[in-house]
Parts: sequence; structure tokens; C-alpha cells
Amino acid sequence: MESVAESFTRTLRRFFFRQRCAYGKVAAAAHLDVKYLHQLVQGKKHNPSRDVVIRIGTALKLGLDDMDELLLAAEYAPLVRPKRRRHEPTLDIVFALEEESP
Repeated sequence: MESVAESFTRTLRRFFFRQRCAYGKVAAAAHLDVKYLHQLVQGKKHNPSRDVVIRIGTALKLGLDDMDELLLAAEYAPLVRPKRRRHEPTLDIVFALEEESP
């Protein structure tokens, strides 16, 4: 079974490979030391804070689903997003329907 550290490292590597970003550029955007970021990607450092994971994901320009995947790989809760509401008729439509009724 894969450990949390291995899962996070594998997920982080995949996003780095897919985004084709340089460590220095991501580290600067995330306000992290490039050596620390490199150690995270190589699996030599473990347990980054939730804030660090979010800063890395933001620097990699991950979408919400990918950001959640990275957070979950580090065993943090996903980002909280408002639930989508089903389409509700506006008051204008309701009033228009009432006026048309006999």
C-alpha cells in the first residue's frame, strides 16, 4: 500500500510533468525555496503544510479538481466550493404567470 508521502510525491511529479514547469519558476510563484520544492518533488521531504500544497498548486495553475487531487494526496481536505443550485424561476417569471392566470 502506498504511503501518504509516496502518494503526494507521485501526484506532484505528475502535475510538474504535465505542466512542464521549471522548479525555479514554480518556487518563485509559490514563495518557496527552490531546494525545498525540489526535495518535495523528489520525495526527500514530506508533510508540507496545507498552505504550501495550495501555493504549489496555484503556482502550477492547477484547476479546482487537480488542486483537490493534490490536497487529498497530501491528506488534506479539498477546497470548499459553493454547491450548484438548481435553476429556480425568478420572481419576474412567477409574477408573469400569475398575471396570465384567469
